Amino acid sequence: MKSIDDYKKIVITLKKKVKQLQQENIDLKKVSSQKVYVYSDRFTAIKQLKKAAKKLGLTPEMFFRAADTKSMEIVTTKRLGDIFKTMAKLHDNYVQELLKVFDVEDSGSITKDEYYQTLEMYQINEEYGSNYNRNSYSKFIYFLKKEQYDGIIGFIKMDPNKLGYITREMFVAFTQSLNNWQQYLTLREIYSAYQYMDISENEQISREEYLQAFDKLPAIPKVGQIQEQKINILRKVLLIKGVKLSSFVLELMLSIQQPELGVTIEVFYNVTKKYLDQKETLALFKLMDHQEKGSIDYDEIMSFYYMTMSYGDSFEILFTVLARKLQAMNISIERYLKQEQIYAETQLTFEQFNLIANDLFNTPNYEISEKLFQALDLDNSGIVSAQEIITYTNESLKEYNLLLRQKTKTQSTLMFEDFDSTQIEIANLDVDEQLLFELKKYKTSFSDKDRFEKFQYILTNEISCLIICLQIVQNIKLNKQKYWEDPEFGSSQTDPYGSNAIYRVENLPIQGWPDAKDICWQRISEICSDWVFMDENGANANDVIQSHYLGDCWLISALTIIASNDKYLVDENDISKGLYPKLFHFFKKYGIIVIKFNKMFRDIYVIIDDRFCTYNNKLLFAECRSEREWWVQIIEKAYAKLHSCYEALTSGDISQALFDFTGIPCTRYIIDNNYNDYDNDKTIQERKEQLLKIFQIAKQSNSLMGCSAHGTGQVLLNGEETGLYKGHAYSILHYFQLKDDQSRIHKLIMLRNPWGFGEWKLKWSDYSIQMSENLDSIKSYFDNEIQRCNQQGVEPPDQYTQGEDGIFIMNFKSFYNIFNTLFYSVNLDDKWSVMRIYDSFNKEHIGTPTLNERSQALYPYRNPKYTIRINHPFPNKRIYITLSQRDGRLDRLAKYPYETKLVKIIMCLFQLQQHETELTKYDSSKKVLDSKLLSSRRDIDMEIFSVQNATYVLIPSAHQPNITGDYVISIYFDFPPNGIIIESNTEQQFLLQPKIFTSLMQNPTLFKLFNQL
Repeated sequence: MKSIDDYKKIVITLKKKVKQLQQENIDLKKVSSQKVYVYSDRFTAIKQLKKAAKKLGLTPEMFFRAADTKSMEIVTTKRLGDIFKTMAKLHDNYVQELLKVFDVEDSGSITKDEYYQTLEMYQINEEYGSNYNRNSYSKFIYFLKKEQYDGIIGFIKMDPNKLGYITREMFVAFTQSLNNWQQYLTLREIYSAYQYMDISENEQISREEYLQAFDKLPAIPKVGQIQEQKINILRKVLLIKGVKLSSFVLELMLSIQQPELGVTIEVFYNVTKKYLDQKETLALFKLMDHQEKGSIDYDEIMSFYYMTMSYGDSFEILFTVLARKLQAMNISIERYLKQEQIYAETQLTFEQFNLIANDLFNTPNYEISEKLFQALDLDNSGIVSAQEIITYTNESLKEYNLLLRQKTKTQSTLMFEDFDSTQIEIANLDVDEQLLFELKKYKTSFSDKDRFEKFQYILTNEISCLIICLQIVQNIKLNKQKYWEDPEFGSSQTDPYGSNAIYRVENLPIQGWPDAKDICWQRISEICSDWVFMDENGANANDVIQSHYLGDCWLISALTIIASNDKYLVDENDISKGLYPKLFHFFKKYGIIVIKFNKMFRDIYVIIDDRFCTYNNKLLFAECRSEREWWVQIIEKAYAKLHSCYEALTSGDISQALFDFTGIPCTRYIIDNNYNDYDNDKTIQERKEQLLKIFQIAKQSNSLMGCSAHGTGQVLLNGEETGLYKGHAYSILHYFQLKDDQSRIHKLIMLRNPWGFGEWKLKWSDYSIQMSENLDSIKSYFDNEIQRCNQQGVEPPDQYTQGEDGIFIMNFKSFYNIFNTLFYSVNLDDKWSVMRIYDSFNKEHIGTPTLNERSQALYPYRNPKYTIRINHPFPNKRIYITLSQRDGRLDRLAKYPYETKLVKIIMCLFQLQQHETELTKYDSSKKVLDSKLLSSRRDIDMEIFSVQNATYVLIPSAHQPNITGDYVISIYFDFPPNGIIIESNTEQQFLLQPKIFTSLMQNPTLFKLFNQL
């Protein structure tokens, strides 16, 4: 309910607005008649700044960070002015007015705090809260009352000429005339306090407005007011009892009996009973346990501390909570940080620290993260060593354990019926329900980041996926159903034939495909009662059979290739790894299957049901040769769902499928000079030697390999039919050398056609003269190779057998003459580390340079730029760099090769001289490596490169200006991480998601429940 005074204030404001609009109209007429550019005032300039930021897709805060290239948190007015002119493209008049606003002291420089506080003052800030003006006003009122000025006397002093209003200049002059004002207020806070009262923004505050504001302190926001009142119950009681907030939290920590449970109601009662009565305790417990799990987890404790802490409370206790949290997860702080590619030697800027602060300390906003960072940054250098975080956490854990040993353990009487009933309910839950209950302690809410694209049942992390699956099971039981039906993919009430899951355009089948109404969606159990993902013999290349309807030979070939190593399908040693992680096998009995893929180096979990398309009682798409095995059908279906429908899998290249299946970077090698525009100066012999070297290295590192020939139709060799096809992908299963009876060395390659038939017909084919003469030697070679691999614990190749199974052998010469492209995975051993940069092209980037001098001069400044500083005594240092962009196949209607969806990109690596600090232009003499030609391929790379202790500059660029698109750059290196520093000129930097759930499964309670499943 508004008071009469409130309505008076509204009327006054409206009158002022009318006068202001009338004046602006007069000014506009003057401008129109005189044709002279005029700015109105600082408010107009501020609005122009906000408008410019919105137009560029930025926040106003980003202009300061763009000016502050060295992260000094202070910039000159000239530098900021240049950014306003060049980046925001503001007129010089607006720029000059803005600089006056930001540099109130006219010092020639502006600090980060000054800039951000000014944005908040004018309420155009987007990255921070908006209470700066209110706080400044409160401080001003407090100061005046301390100086014994009431409202009317203060106004009379400010308005000596009895104008009936005060301006900002009058307000500032009066405040600064008082003694000791600098002890309570800064000049910026004085401006901010005035700004808070000048709600009409017309540079005048009437006597009535001022007096009303003086007598009424700023209102507390209603959001969270109830919670604040309840929290205050404990805050006041603790204050009366003389107990520090941090001591209370520590006592909670010391009272926890089972780390994985957090603070139960029993623990909470034992701690609070000496401060609060039973009713208050229960109310406070329910408030803190906002997810209603029956216990308060560690992140909730941190949230409580942030809400309750006041001046003088330190952040030290948070490290104790963090240590206990990590202890409950059974993971060390070192290991946790390592998962984020952060090591003890890593030096973190605030922006980098802020990326991990929410996960570690559950920081609710930017300001808390900043305060925590400042508490760690003892020397005010703007840098915090990861070692400091490690040391603080480990020391807190030691101190905690010491206190725990000293604490006398006592049993308390349970006093709450709510707690009794909760424990009884938990004990009576099924195992899967108990597991869901436990998991919700670690994952209390879901956001858009947990789900992939538009899908409800495609998740971006394991724990979210597991929770969703367990919730599906709960719903199945609740509705007394037997199996789950995926509402997103397959037949449903809204799509009875499931045509949306089959065709790009619903009810529009491609030529030769059956009509959707003739297709049935059958469960696996309806086709095979004793089905398995893989049988006891594991996967085999010969398992895979491609459908003659769907042209996804590239995908099927990739499945053939990974069949050579079962760990890519199901990892027996790690329940979280493999395409079908063991973690999710339990859900099979409910018709729920989870397949894990990789997109842009991020794990994606696709949940599908076990219904598959059949036509005339036969599977419509790919299948396993054995009726019992279903790994091929399942992976193909999950991959189809990830890309919206089966038809979307038409055409592709093997390397992309291998990458999505394994997360291992893959590359391609162009064999034929006719299709190679960047490396065609090599002789045929040099190219053959290079290809042989790739085969040898790939064999040593167990790389996954495939190949294809350009064009369409059958491949002819000297007029003879070869049995092979152009535009078709083949799997490379093995490369080996064989010595015949005459001591001649034959270089041989074993391949497979994903169709499961259609083999090579010429030299070394199944029933050729060469094969009949050397068959025993070949079988003997494979027997020995299988024995050697088994002894070394390496996945062995399959034994070669003759027959129409799609597997064949050809010699290197024939291979070289037929195939144009080789695909293979770049398997790097354990000594390699990786740093990833998630970033994007924007319309400010100019793209690849032309011969124009201006273009070459702007190239390093108007493109993303990453400075790589290498300094380590380790000899023979190497790096390997890849770039991946968003898959065009994720757009349902797009078609391969997605030229309209993918950006043509080239990466260039430059090496600076010792005396140079930055690359000032495109300089081919300093370029040491590139990704060859501009390419619209999804994934590009540069060959493995030996580096020195030097500074390198990496610049990715698009084929033309004004191109937008996300990408991720991966920089692999085979030396210790403290030997490399990567800096970026862009806003987004090193974002790495830790694999938290693997560590959670090491929690004894979770692991025990999982094993019971």
